[in-house]
Amino acid sequence: MVRRIFGDEARKGLPIPAFINDYNYHMGSVDIADQLPSDYCTQQRASRNWYPLFYWLLNTSIINSYRLLKTLYPHHKG
Repeated sequence: MVRRIFGDEARKGLPIPAFINDYNYHMGSVDIADQLPSDYCTQQRASRNWYPLFYWLLNTSIINSYRLLKTLYPHHKG
């Protein structure tokens, strides 16, 4: 099947569906979203039900604040 598509060519431009191209282009955003909380995690072990939710909201607020700072002031060294 590969020979039928490529023939004798070592390389060949093939069409890429738009959704695959979009996924590959924006895939790095997920890595950044996972990377930021791993550096500065406020998560603590807790026996109460609402503590994990509180810490998740705290982490999300801190990361969103950082992202807003970097968006509004791209040259800021923070």
